[in-house]
Amino acid sequence: MTGRPEAGVTPPNCLIRAAVPSDLPMISDLEQRCFSDPWHPESLARDLSGKTPAHYTVVVRHDRIIAFASWWNMVDAAEITRIAVLPDDRGGGIASALLKRLIDDVREQALPEIRLEMRRGNRAARALYEKAGFEAVAVRTGYYTNPDEDAIIMLKKLAE
Repeated sequence: MTGRPEAGVTPPNCLIRAAVPSDLPMISDLEQRCFSDPWHPESLARDLSGKTPAHYTVVVRHDRIIAFASWWNMVDAAEITRIAVLPDDRGGGIASALLKRLIDDVREQALPEIRLEMRRGNRAARALYEKAGFEAVAVRTGYYTNPDEDAIIMLKKLAE
């Protein structure tokens, strides 16, 4: 026994819930702390407004957002756009719990598959997605900047 929560189980003292517009400051802070290419707060605000096909889910511990996931309903599939966990909170099953919730939410929308692109060098993310049944299907050469890196395109089929 490792003491880690089972994959997809909400970690202790955490609440997983849909994001609301008032979460913007904490989500924006997470963006800045977790990504080398953070999205601008105006883009996040637009997504959280409910006027886009974006869906955001947050993990709250002690009234503080420590992680979030976002995806877009692209009509024929879901596209994961972000999964972010504060560095000090990584390794405790939070990303797995968020991904499970995201997959359940996509299933409720009756979408047949989930797609994403991720940095080739992000081993932790790749392990997370592969454990959840995603498969690498393509590479986009030079897709990312800051630093320059290829993207791995991953896919999970939900329905046959």
